[in-house]
Amino acid sequence: SGSSVSLNLMKPFNEIDERAPYPNAFKSIKFMYFIVTIGPIISLSGTLLTTVYTLARGIFSMAKDGLFFKSFARINSKTKVPDFATIFSGILCILLVIIIDVKNLI
Repeated sequence: SGSSVSLNLMKPFNEIDERAPYPNAFKSIKFMYFIVTIGPIISLSGTLLTTVYTLARGIFSMAKDGLFFKSFARINSKTKVPDFATIFSGILCILLVIIIDVKNLI
């Protein structure tokens, strides 16, 4: 792929770090090192946040149709958000992050 070619053009093949190839390739350029290091953290956080809200809406829809507990279909009158489903999905995602080891997923 193009990213592999660009990495090999930046550093010789035998000098590429196997654990963190891109951050180590950009160590000489300070601002790029920061961007390459912090970028995945920001994108993963955004993905998790989107997943929590998507899961909450799915749970709300299932509860509204009678396929899940009725308490998950409750909507907050002030914010118009399914608050119980959102809290439940947030706790579920936090527990999964704590319990599941990343090496097993990879």
